[in-house]
Amino acid sequence: MEELWVEVAEYNNWLHPNLARGRLESEGIEVFLMGENLLTGEHILPLIMKVPKKDYPYASAILNEIQSEIEMIEKRLSPRCLFCMS
Repeated sequence: MEELWVEVAEYNNWLHPNLARGRLESEGIEVFLMGENLLTGEHILPLIMKVPKKDYPYASAILNEIQSEIEMIEKRLSPRCLFCMS
């Protein structure tokens, strides 16, 4: 029986999908990154991450966790006003 793959995420950069792929693969989830071989310095098309349909719920939960971590890090690293620290 052929295994069905479903889209779990879409990315507009190279770094985030590769970090996510490493995390998913470390959890035993196979990952296919569509558009990966089309990358140049400035790519136009998004990168589509697909996983086996049976792994979608777990992969989606992991990606939500990763996204929360990324947002927290970006918030800490964002420039702040030197006067009010906002």
